Amino acid sequence: MEAPYIITKLEAAEQQLRAAIRLFFQDGNLLPVQTLIAAAHEVLLRLSGGKSLLKDSEFIRPERKKEWVDLLNATPNFLKHAGKDHDKRIEFFPQTIKFWILDCVLMHEKVTKPHLRESTLFMLWFINQYPQDFKPGVFGTDPEAIAAIGDVKKSYILEMIEKTENLKND
Repeated sequence: MEAPYIITKLEAAEQQLRAAIRLFFQDGNLLPVQTLIAAAHEVLLRLSGGKSLLKDSEFIRPERKKEWVDLLNATPNFLKHAGKDHDKRIEFFPQTIKFWILDCVLMHEKVTKPHLRESTLFMLWFINQYPQDFKPGVFGTDPEAIAAIGDVKKSYILEMIEKTENLKND
C-alpha cells in the first residue's frame, strides 16, 4: 500500500491546474478538463480573496450577474452532482474552458509566486490567440511581439510543457 502524503489546498489546486492545462493542450476530451479546472477554481477563488475575472467582472450588468454566474456554473455543477437530475442533459460549451483556465492562472498569480510553468505557457498561448485584448507588460509579455510570432498551435505548447518537465519550477 502506498503511503499517504500531506498536501495543502494550494498544492491541490496547483496539481489540478497543471493537469487541466496539460489536458487542454492535448486537445482531447474537455469534460475532465472542466471538472479539474472548476475544482481548482473553487480553491483559488477562496485563497485569492474571492474575486473571479469570470464571475465578478465589472463589465457584467448587475441585473444579469446571476444569469451569467448560473451559466458558468451549469456545466461544473452538472458534472459533479447527480442527486435530483440524474437523467438530465446539458449543453456543454468547450470554448469556455480557456477562460476558466485563464481565471485560475490569474487567481493563482495573486496567491503565490512563482508562476507555474504550465500557467506561463498557457498565458503565452492565450495572449497569442487574443493579442488585441492585452496591455503591454501583462504577465511580463509584449502582446504585439507574441502576436508577431504567428499562430502558436496547442501541440507546440504541449511539447514545450513536456520538454521542460524536468526543470525546476521557478
